[in-house]
Amino acid sequence: MENPLKERFKKLKEYAEASESKDELKTYKSVADQADQHIHDLQADMQKGLILIIDSEGSVLLEKILQVPIETDFQWRNSRL
Repeated sequence: MENPLKERFKKLKEYAEASESKDELKTYKSVADQADQHIHDLQADMQKGLILIIDSEGSVLLEKILQVPIETDFQWRNSRL
């Protein structure tokens, strides 16, 4: 059984590649690397779950370590505020 986190990263990569946008793929790679490193750095402190929001520049907007298990989920959005 594959790791749900790795499986979601794989699906996001496929989405970015399917977009045929070099900028989208570049952004994915940057954000995925940042998220992967951040998760790895926090792994010892995580109890049950983590909410992590990273913008397209790789900046962490929200990090919340939870004491309850949560389902692995990813959101990839183009949002212009």
